[in-house]
Amino acid sequence: MTNDEKMLVINDLISDIDCLEPLHEWTNDLNIFSLLKLDRAEIRHSNMLSWLLNPNEMHGLYDKLLKKFLIYSTKGTKIDIMNGLTPVDIDLMNLEDVIVYREKDNIDILIVSESNGLVLAIENKIGSTEHSNQLEKYKVGLLRDYPKDFHYVLIYLSPAGDESSDQDNWVSMSYEFVLEEITSLISIYKIPDKAKLYIEDYINAIRRNVVEDKEIIDICKKIYFKHQQAFDLIFENRPDVASRFSDYIYNYLLDIADKYDICVWDNHTKHYVRFTPNQLVKVCGHMGNGWVANQTNLIGFEFQTFEGYGVNLAVIIGPADSQFENYRQKLFDVAVKHNYKMKGKTLKNKWKTISSTNLVKDNNLDIKDEFLEDTIGIQIDNYMKNKLPTIISDLLEAF
Repeated sequence: MTNDEKMLVINDLISDIDCLEPLHEWTNDLNIFSLLKLDRAEIRHSNMLSWLLNPNEMHGLYDKLLKKFLIYSTKGTKIDIMNGLTPVDIDLMNLEDVIVYREKDNIDILIVSESNGLVLAIENKIGSTEHSNQLEKYKVGLLRDYPKDFHYVLIYLSPAGDESSDQDNWVSMSYEFVLEEITSLISIYKIPDKAKLYIEDYINAIRRNVVEDKEIIDICKKIYFKHQQAFDLIFENRPDVASRFSDYIYNYLLDIADKYDICVWDNHTKHYVRFTPNQLVKVCGHMGNGWVANQTNLIGFEFQTFEGYGVNLAVIIGPADSQFENYRQKLFDVAVKHNYKMKGKTLKNKWKTISSTNLVKDNNLDIKDEFLEDTIGIQIDNYMKNKLPTIISDLLEAF
């Protein structure tokens, strides 16, 4: 591109500067978390959550968010140390005696209700991962310090709801769930003005810096492709690796859907693209309950695109409608029978990864259009031809 051509595309962008107006909501507000550079600070998120989860604080949410956390953790899970705790039990609890601790015995958030025999521990991970077998240590310490007949609810909180190393005891929770519940609650309950200001700032901080906000992503993509050459010149690079790969994978799957008889899920994000083989859709496509966007598939094949990890393809058993829980267990038993490599050999959480295949190593990622076919397209075809039929055959044994 000549200098004159470069100036032309930059001038085109300047003359259409109003195209940036849809981003005003996120880029031009005075946000206390961004101002103090707290939006990616793990310890500050834990401080804010401990405040919101405390029924005795003056935020106007009472015990509603705390109960949302507890009900989420107990619904559809079978964890022994919960000692039979159910969503109905939680709904009837009076939690006025709750005590909230920060960093007690190194646990990010610890909430105790003596009158209800309840212990809730939250390990909060934003910019870090587990280390030194910490989850097991925390569990052992809690069982030592509190009565054995208490209800122990242990939550592993991360941006994408990552599986913990101890799925038999820790429930995985994503910040997307946190975002949805807080947003919903402040729309229902009358919140003091000052508290609402802080909470809304926190919601925006999560949307911008912790979870993917599809609205923001869609707006940015439209603006970028309208003035692609100008933005390439300004930033001297293209959109990040994850979004380019997920878009390519999604469109590539649509192209090969008939060839390999697969159903591509409509909703996809920068990090996740999903499909289900039609042979499995026919037998269990109606059995799922609340995967994402009202998906009813019980089985999902999920492309995961994260910088630092490359591109993985995971086979996941999602949450089941209550009447089909037995099929969920059968699918898991089949995976165990065929020696699928997975974390943990028990089915505890709502989502269970039973198989994961690395298709592209991170150091081989290249977002140039001319290389995408070689980088990922060929690997997808190889998986569809050589591995997918065997997995389908195995899982059909459950039916």
